[in-house]
Amino acid sequence: MLWATYGKISQEGIKGLIAEPQNRAEPVGKLIEALGGKLVSYHLLLNAEIDFFIISDVFH
Repeated sequence: MLWATYGKISQEGIKGLIAEPQNRAEPVGKLIEALGGKLVSYHLLLNAEIDFFIISDVFH
């Protein structure tokens, strides 16, 4: 089953993204895998409404 997850990143989190830019998809994927799922896609939007959008396949 595919799941869409989205949310906001705190101001402190944004500062961390700027200070240490790196691919966040790998650690997010590992977290989802630990829950028995698979990361399908990971997107940073940073558009003031939604900061990230994740598609995952869980409970398959």
